[in-house]
Amino acid sequence: MKFSSCGVTIGTALVVLFGLTNPASAAIDDQARPLLDDAKRLWASKSVDNYEYTFQRQCECLPDYQRPVKVRVNPDGDKWGEFADVSTISPAVLVPDGYEVFSIDDLFMKIETAINENYHSLTVTYDTE
Repeated sequence: MKFSSCGVTIGTALVVLFGLTNPASAAIDDQARPLLDDAKRLWASKSVDNYEYTFQRQCECLPDYQRPVKVRVNPDGDKWGEFADVSTISPAVLVPDGYEVFSIDDLFMKIETAINENYHSLTVTYDTE
């Protein structure tokens, strides 16, 4: 069974904490979709197109994939990540090719997939401001 979780904070605009496990027979709470829709509307209302946040996986994977990553997204939608646990004196260390970084919209899509595919477990906390 695959499990992953992450936490994201962008100022006070949005907090997303979620965990996903592969589909099983249990149903996700009926409130999951309305809460996701509300969070997507709130995010869209902020008109944020140039931002950064810190992302960290918790998974059964190699240690480099569990390191905190500062993700940056520019107005063109380009996104890249650098390890956030590197000293500020050192130059930025970009994450290796193949390390997936997510925009906030990407995270919303992952949550939506979990809802649509009736994942066994989905835990999401959104900031309502």
